[in-house]
Formats: sequence, structure tokens, C-alpha cells
Amino acid sequence: MFLDDDRCKVMGGSDAVKIMQGKWNQLYLEKKKLVEVEDLSNVFRVQLGVFTQKFNLDWFIKQNPHCEIEAEEKAFAMPGAENMIKIIYRGHVDAIIKNTQTNEKYVFEAKHTRGFQNQDKMIQYYMPQIQFYLALCSHETNKLIFSAIHGNDIQTSTIEYNHSYVMLLLDKMQDFWEHIERGIEPKDYDSFDTNQDAIKIDQKVKRDLCSNNHFKMLSDKYIETKTQHDTHLEVKKELLNSLNEDDAEIYNDDILIKQSNKRRTITIKEKANGTS
Repeated sequence: MFLDDDRCKVMGGSDAVKIMQGKWNQLYLEKKKLVEVEDLSNVFRVQLGVFTQKFNLDWFIKQNPHCEIEAEEKAFAMPGAENMIKIIYRGHVDAIIKNTQTNEKYVFEAKHTRGFQNQDKMIQYYMPQIQFYLALCSHETNKLIFSAIHGNDIQTSTIEYNHSYVMLLLDKMQDFWEHIERGIEPKDYDSFDTNQDAIKIDQKVKRDLCSNNHFKMLSDKYIETKTQHDTHLEVKKELLNSLNEDDAEIYNDDILIKQSNKRRTITIKEKANGTS
């Protein structure tokens, strides 16, 4: 099957991911209908994600009763810059959610993946799509709730719009569309996906302290002492396990271990500690 005519004329959320991955050649061939696209209607994992999308959304609303669904399967579109080659950006978001206490709105994006898949890695992979949707919906919200079912568990993260990332993304999408307009088949590129540290996820960012000498000194010291610390904890555990249920204390010339109904303590005797 070939890509439908409508999708050949626009750039969407899944296209954004491919653009930032540098997979331009295959995307070009699909948009030009020079190759067929994969039929996903019989791909189980894909259809499972489609099936669980509604449940994912309903579960979020159930766990957050102050939120309500304002719209489902909502389409957004925007034109490219007027001084550039004509391009239409379009996306279908899973839902728009409204917090009835603050009146703040959020884009809602539902995903389904394997149980061992890492939430952070999923967000990193889908960041082009996430930021693309936030760009389309910027007149309504600057935040997206990323809700992913991991096997039999679910995790949600709130991701904020990042202007620098969006500008880079739209610039690359514009460059790709020039190939479509001019009929020039592009090559593939290395990933364009830039550092995502400054993008707020759950109101927090990542900081690179590679050039901070004090932090480097502390991290080196932490690594150096970790084995010694781990050994200390293991020995402490074994010592405490030497207590019988009816022991008030056990001791030798070096240490004293006491036990009460509330706690167990180990004390180093002064002589063993070299203080007397």
C-alpha cells in the first residue's frame, strides 16, 4: 500500500521523528509514492497501542479527578513561514486535557510498549513528535502529558515546549520539504537530534557539570570509596544477623551490639577505636 494523498502533502508527528533521526531517503520515497509503506493493520503491537489508547486516557482522568477531557483525536495544523517554501505542518493529538482547578490545558499523548522499556528513553525517542505537537498547539498550551503503558504498569511525564528545539526541528523539516518540492531525492543523515537537557520534564532539567572541577573531584572520590562503603554495609548486615531473638546484646573486645524492641545498634569500643 502507498501513503494516502493527504499525508503526502503535509508533514506530521511521525515524520518529525524520522527527520531528526536523519532517515530522509525512505521518507522522501514514501511521500513521492515511489515505494509502498508498511501496512500496520495486522501488526499486533501497533494495534494493541491503538486499542489501549482510550483506556490510557480514561485511566489518567480517573487518577486525576480534577482533570477533564476537552477534546479527543483533535487535529491541528499550521503553515510554514511565509518567506519559505510552502509547507503544511499537521498533527492529530490523542486528546486535549483541562485542569478544572487551574484552567491549564495539556496535550495528551498515549503510548504502549514492553514492560522493560525505559520511560526516559521513550521520551527521548519521541521528543521530535512531542515538540512538534506542542508547536502546533502553542496557542492553547505549552505542556504535554506523555502517558506510556509499560507492560502491566503505567508511567506519566509532563514535558514542556522548548523553543530552541522546535526551531531546529522546523528548520530541518523545511530543508526536507525543499527536496519534495524540487523532486530531488535526499540522502540519509546522521541523527540531528540535539541535546535535550534543557527541555523541562516534570518541571526539571538536566545539567552538564563535566567542566565543574569540584563536582569532578567529588565524583572521583565517590567512585573510589564505593567498594569500601559497600563492604562496610555487608559486614554490618552480617554482624546484626548474629543477634538471636532473645539477645539483649552481644560483644567482644572490639564491638558491642545491642538490641531493643525498636532498634539494633553497633558501637565500637574505645580501645578498638584507638582512643584509649
